[in-house]
Amino acid sequence: MVKKGTWVMITQTILKPLERSAHVPLDTMRVPFVARIKGWLTDDAAIGDDVSVKTVTGRIESGTLSVIEPYDQHSFGHHVDALQDIKAIIDSETETIT
Repeated sequence: MVKKGTWVMITQTILKPLERSAHVPLDTMRVPFVARIKGWLTDDAAIGDDVSVKTVTGRIESGTLSVIEPYDQHSFGHHVDALQDIKAIIDSETETIT
């Protein structure tokens, strides 16, 4: 059980697959358009329950409880040698300008 006031993320379906534009690629059209919203849980709940959260801006949003205490997991990827070489070239060219 997740307690009221816990920082969570909910998912909210904005558009079902059949409601999506005909101008998007087929693989995109086959899945719903979903929002992921973070906020504080307004009542005790369990993962998968329909819940409401209060966002940092004070809005009340509803959706399906999906993540407890979410955190950023993104990365800028692995090191690329070619980018370091390009940076060195740019740096050397800007030194000649100044």
